[in-house]
Amino acid sequence: MRLAATLTAGLTVTTMMLVPAAAVAAPQAPVVAAAAAAAAAAAAADPTFLADDVEKIKAAGALAINPDSEMLLLNDQQFVFEIWRRAREGSFVSAEALRAYAAEESDAAYNFIVSGIFAAANDDNQVEIATKQAQALRRSVLVTVGLDASDTALIEKDDYRFIVAVWEKAEEGSSVKAAARAAWAEGSTQTEWTRFLTTGAAEAAKEDLDRKLKEADEVEAARLRAEALAAAKRSLLQLLLLPVTQELIDAPNRQYVLHIKDNAKGTEVKLAAQAALNASDATLAQALHDFIFTGGAAANTADEKAAAAKELADYRTRVTAIRDAARAQGLSPNLVAAADKALTANTTLALQQFLLKGQDVARDLDKKAGLTDVPFAGDFNGDGHTEIGAYRTSLGQWTIKNVRDGKQLLTKHVYGGNGSDVPVVGDFDGDGSDDFGLYRKSNGTWHLKSLKTGQQIIGGFAISGSDGGDLPVVGDFNGDGSDDIGLYTQNCSTGSTFSAYSVKQRANIKLNFKWGGCSDIPVAGDFNGDGSDDLGLYRRDCGVGSTWYGYSVRTNATLFSGLRAGGCTDTPVVGDFNGDNSDDFGFHQQDCTNGSVWRAYNVKGRAYLLNGLKWGGCKDIPVAGDYNGSGADDLGRYTHNCATGSTLASYEVKLGGVSRNGVLIGNNC
Repeated sequence: MRLAATLTAGLTVTTMMLVPAAAVAAPQAPVVAAAAAAAAAAAAADPTFLADDVEKIKAAGALAINPDSEMLLLNDQQFVFEIWRRAREGSFVSAEALRAYAAEESDAAYNFIVSGIFAAANDDNQVEIATKQAQALRRSVLVTVGLDASDTALIEKDDYRFIVAVWEKAEEGSSVKAAARAAWAEGSTQTEWTRFLTTGAAEAAKEDLDRKLKEADEVEAARLRAEALAAAKRSLLQLLLLPVTQELIDAPNRQYVLHIKDNAKGTEVKLAAQAALNASDATLAQALHDFIFTGGAAANTADEKAAAAKELADYRTRVTAIRDAARAQGLSPNLVAAADKALTANTTLALQQFLLKGQDVARDLDKKAGLTDVPFAGDFNGDGHTEIGAYRTSLGQWTIKNVRDGKQLLTKHVYGGNGSDVPVVGDFDGDGSDDFGLYRKSNGTWHLKSLKTGQQIIGGFAISGSDGGDLPVVGDFNGDGSDDIGLYTQNCSTGSTFSAYSVKQRANIKLNFKWGGCSDIPVAGDFNGDGSDDLGLYRRDCGVGSTWYGYSVRTNATLFSGLRAGGCTDTPVVGDFNGDNSDDFGFHQQDCTNGSVWRAYNVKGRAYLLNGLKWGGCKDIPVAGDYNGSGADDLGRYTHNCATGSTLASYEVKLGGVSRNGVLIGNNC
């Protein structure tokens, strides 16, 4: 038996018992679909006809749509929905159209038609311009370093992968190759990548040229200088998104710079070109040369920085307005937090993501009931003691407290936050310390992360056949010393099934194994003490009594069937409560009238270890673990408290008595 397995088994059941029945029965719909569905009835029942034909034609024109008579006859809400349907998926127009369509305000659709669509279309244009500028910069780099600038696939790579490709293609021993390698070295960031693209590549290319010039005769040197000048002219035109013609490349430098001044869009580029043209006769040739090789690119960088700063300021103004309105309302903590996060990041991307979809996700979370956290437990530092934690599903925040020394291992660490995520715990990489993770019910994917290393172990992985409506269960089913992920699919038509996947070995252990009834609750634990976890099913029955069914996944054998233990309304947990290296059943019976009752049942000895203990409040949540490091698991109860902080208390079954009491976990509720 391994501690992680018993803890996660109890956690899985506890978690599932806390989620509303509707959430367990079916995965939550995506935010977009939910918003559209929620607004549909209201829009149909109370349509508006505020926008006239001229306003609708102008609005449609923002997407180059020529509306026919049928589209113009649509009411405001239907017209906005049609715009959403035709807009590019993932665009600002698409997001704003759906938001206006789903809004409760009666004039939201009209406001979108007369103004909102134009602001959103401008945002989409800015994104497209930024993409084109980034590609132009990469293309100019290819020209500068003597590589094929027509390689579209290379141009469309992100900055990091582009620089790696330049390094791979650059001449061996060249300064360009060395500069590219330094730019993508381990630990490099966008700062190093941008420097290489804007100045580093050109500087390295000049070093290579200077080295070749030293070794060349007069004729060869002249040829090299001519090639370098042509490449610099071509590179600058590419960078400025101006047409490249051979006639312009061959033109005298003054004529070339004059063309740049007359056709470039950037103010700084125009000024720099004019300054070069205004140089005295004695310095004109050098001034034109410097503009072509370095000055034009530097001026373009200044233009782009100014435009980016203005764009960032505009986005900040809009996000701040949303944040301040939500804060004044006082009913949207998720929206306020999401806006604050974007504003703190202070990047165009973060603010764009908030405006595109982040605010919708946050609004959806604020509509959901409550902000209470889901407790979990595990030995995250490998010291043999169980730590307690809580996961806030609405914000994707993890908080973990070391019960032994009172230190916080994590405080509101963000990982997840989909809204349909179910927290799971287990030693998935087999390093002796538990990891934490999520099963995302909305799409049936797993996301696992090591607290020890901070690295993601697996992300976005779905067990074959999973559709997101399954119940997650974690344990070391193959006995290899690391935890596996499993899913139990309740099905009253064709029969319930169990699937398990080894994260460590990246292989299926079981796939669609039919076992159990259609409403059984799955748990994992080493019930026979053989060192591998088994699948347990808890079948509630208020008529003849609840029963348990045990199955050894490793040996493909039934361990027990119809074993009677527990009440028909109990919440089950699993742990080795008597320290005999095999797992037992624990039960928490909530009773707000007479007092909640706790029980522990020894599977191996077929007898109760504890029966009828009245302890704690009626709304406590059970979570088992060895909180005092005695070698036997304790029954733990998690108490929500939004005023003074949620707490853990634990009761040691083996020795009898409370082992921990009032341990503040570090979360709010």
